[in-house]
Amino acid sequence: QLGVSEYKLFGLLGMIKRLSNNAPWTKIISAFRFGLTKLNALDKIKRA
Repeated sequence: QLGVSEYKLFGLLGMIKRLSNNAPWTKIISAFRFGLTKLNALDKIKRA
């Protein structure tokens, strides 16, 4: 069973898919993961 955060994530990814003119899911997931990695790196720099 999915929790609230999973539904929010799927909603966000669905919105990105609509805004990107129905780009392939592989491209959307790849870009999302890249963004998360970048945010993580910036957070580590800020905490250092």
